Amino acid sequence: MEEISQKLNFIWRDLKQEEKLKAFGIVAGFSLFAAVVLNVLVISSVYLNKIFPEKISILILAASIIISLAVVPKILYEKIEGFSSPISIDLRSILFFIIVFTILVKFVGFNLTVHFLAVGISEEVLFRHLHLKYLEPIVGQKVAVIYTSLLFAFLLHMGEPVLANLLVRLPIGVGLALIRIRFGLNSAITCHWIYDILSTIL
Repeated sequence: MEEISQKLNFIWRDLKQEEKLKAFGIVAGFSLFAAVVLNVLVISSVYLNKIFPEKISILILAASIIISLAVVPKILYEKIEGFSSPISIDLRSILFFIIVFTILVKFVGFNLTVHFLAVGISEEVLFRHLHLKYLEPIVGQKVAVIYTSLLFAFLLHMGEPVLANLLVRLPIGVGLALIRIRFGLNSAITCHWIYDILSTIL
């Protein structure tokens, strides 16, 4: 009886390991696919810059970022994995975003404000909402935070210097994940948005 129990435990551990590896692969694969879609849409939007006024072009670029890094992965999770994680935003959050948006437009301009809002929304939805919530029940919160932060630093920003990714983007990824866990997605988006603007203008 004890031997059967040990064999069952061994099989169970193997299945859990296989489930974890599959989850890691899915998260990395969806991230890569989103990055490819992003590049295609961004290249397309560059050509549209010649047709539309500057502000319209910025809005098209912002929409491209959100579609590729937030909407497409959300659809992939729902259709392929049957995983759904609704994104809710209340009236107070909407008013807060409007106030912050208005202040930022006044001080740093429309283009930077819109661009980095799109980046903040899409990257937080992808890494700190979809990926993190998908991985948490499978690998645990700590591993999920570390893995999604590694992907954020080294996969999404693979064109950047490795040292900058290790010393700057990896800790930022962990910090934003902790903000999302403690204060919610909207807080993580706001912090990401303001950080990107400040790091650009300072």
